[in-house]
Amino acid sequence: MKKIELTKSIRLLFIVILVGGVATSTAEPGAGALGIGDPAPALQVGAWVQGEPVTEFAPDKVYLIEFWATWCGPCLESIPHLNEIAAAYDGKGLVVIGQNISEPDESRVKPFVEKMGDKMTYRVALDDKLQTEKGAMATTWLNASGASGIPLAFLVGKDGKIAWIGHPMVLERTVIEKVLAGTFDLKKAVADSQQTRGALKLGDEIELLYRAGRWDEAEAALNQSAKGISPEPSDIVLLRARIGFQRMAMQLDQQIKSKKWDAADATLEKMSQIVFPDEHREMAAEEIATVVKKVRVMISLGRGEWKAAALHAKQLPPTEAIMVVQEAISRSNDESTLQKLREMQERLQADIRPEQKSGQ
Repeated sequence: MKKIELTKSIRLLFIVILVGGVATSTAEPGAGALGIGDPAPALQVGAWVQGEPVTEFAPDKVYLIEFWATWCGPCLESIPHLNEIAAAYDGKGLVVIGQNISEPDESRVKPFVEKMGDKMTYRVALDDKLQTEKGAMATTWLNASGASGIPLAFLVGKDGKIAWIGHPMVLERTVIEKVLAGTFDLKKAVADSQQTRGALKLGDEIELLYRAGRWDEAEAALNQSAKGISPEPSDIVLLRARIGFQRMAMQLDQQIKSKKWDAADATLEKMSQIVFPDEHREMAAEEIATVVKKVRVMISLGRGEWKAAALHAKQLPPTEAIMVVQEAISRSNDESTLQKLREMQERLQADIRPEQKSGQ
């Protein structure tokens, strides 16, 4: 069974929540100096692999510059999408440039592009590495934006300013058309970008709180970020559910250690009522059900309800039931109880011995 991942990257989660985009890789602009609304840096191309060279931005053109590499899987997946865009706006004022960067062996690029043929018809350029090993374009564009990966695309308007930055697969044609027509609201895009950067910072804060087990603070920060968003996106619902799950798991551990069985029962009931988004509900329900069964064994053992403990244990895989009993043994210091726990452990081990033999 696939386990619930409890440490998802929250940086991208907040880009999705607050901007409404669909972040599909870590190649999103971060807190770098270069952002939407800024003048585009100069083009510093080392060599043109395909297409007519572009030395500077023309005032009657819009430029879509995508950073990619032949070794980058998501980049290769983006090529058909970029090719469709290039074909759709051919002769309409849009110039598409595939800016190759971080290529270990640049001699591979030209054969790759030639092999692609009509599947990759837009301009392709190599980076200028005369001044820096990383490449001038990689340094002044990609790194300057604070992005941590590729593919990443920049849309430059006729005014020479950056109108959009993001994963090329989520660039909507309506944005391109507005930039081409001169009707794109750059002020709003700048404001949205600033909100995104604030969200990245808040996302980092929540992730740190989450990993530190500071659930109340993490939830408070999450509530602050989600203020005014209704209905809440599934990513917020999922993170809220995970925080609740972890908090209750910690409570259960403390309640079992202190032998507060009634309180543990109440916590289990609350845990079973945690609401997960539809796409995660089935898997989450299965995971929580397993946790509940294990804790039920612990509670029954703690209360000395041996028959109930045995019944709950039978609902678990034998190896997991044994682990629960072993945990109970490690927590007990009563000789009579320990004897009964060891007997239960022996019975459970006897149940799996035939399976072990058959698998030999």
